[in-house]
Amino acid sequence: MRAVDEYKARNAAREARHAENKNLQKKEPWWFKQPLPIDRFTGWLMVFTGLLFLATVVSAAILIKTDFTLGDQAEAIRGQLKEMKNQRLLTIAQSRATIARVEMVHIPIGENDELIVPGQKIYGWQIGPVWKNVGATDAIDFIGWWNIDVRPFPLRDANGNARVECPIPMRPSILPSPLIISRDQISPAVQKKLSFEDAKDAVGQNAIKIIYINGHLEYDDVFPDTKHHRLDWCVQAYPSDLQRNVFSFPRFKEETEK
Repeated sequence: MRAVDEYKARNAAREARHAENKNLQKKEPWWFKQPLPIDRFTGWLMVFTGLLFLATVVSAAILIKTDFTLGDQAEAIRGQLKEMKNQRLLTIAQSRATIARVEMVHIPIGENDELIVPGQKIYGWQIGPVWKNVGATDAIDFIGWWNIDVRPFPLRDANGNARVECPIPMRPSILPSPLIISRDQISPAVQKKLSFEDAKDAVGQNAIKIIYINGHLEYDDVFPDTKHHRLDWCVQAYPSDLQRNVFSFPRFKEETEK
């Protein structure tokens, strides 16, 4: 009897294990219904990972779109800034101070450098440039210097070849006080003397001298971010009729702003 009972017990245990294996094979595929906690945790972890991936994709799409939008906006802003800058430069060009030489005065003087009236003997001339602000705003911190430079004519280089060139204006050791020249304001420079003898030697085709008048000026305008203006200039004083006080002042070198 005992052997029979043991045999039945082993069969019952085998059938129980077989039934349990069948039950395990029939588990639901969805992790939340799994009987084991580790399976359910795995299910939650996969859901979380999927949601995280989805959120990452959405965030990346939003960032890409935002980047394109910001890029377009930045490009538009750059275009607006460039247009504003160009408009400001145009406004400055139209409104800035501009100093121009409008005249070279030449006043005849007597033996003692006094002013004379027509008909009196001329012993020389007081000569000087006249400046005018032809711009639309003030010129500030204006300073300038100039010279009368009488040279042998024709000038010759070290090899004896004739040459003509305007001398470089010499900077004075003591600069004049800076001025403000308002719009349309005239500002005559301090005049200097040209002797009758030098003028006579520069007349006509047989001239043995040439008379240069050259100078330099500099100033600022009212716009703080514009450059400091510098101008070199040079003219030739050409006497045509000394007794009638007739001179011409052709530009020897165009005014050049640095």
